[in-house]
Amino acid sequence: SYTLKLNQISDVKINHNERILGVATTSAAAPEVTLYDTENGFSKMKTLYGFKSSIKYIDFSTDNYYLQCEDNLGEVLLFEIET
Repeated sequence: SYTLKLNQISDVKINHNERILGVATTSAAAPEVTLYDTENGFSKMKTLYGFKSSIKYIDFSTDNYYLQCEDNLGEVLLFEIET
């Protein structure tokens, strides 16, 4: 029988000016965070990789330039959103 594996959402946040939605998921492949542009029909901007375990939380900086992510091992990664 065939089993469909769906991504599980572990956290979702919108940045402070409400222009970017961040969605942390874990699939069979690996944990990742996908950023969506809220002004263009939630079009996908980019996907961030490099997490060692599932993502506990994500949060945007108040200036909207950075995204902080913490995985379940306690490792914290900081991403510059534009790059």
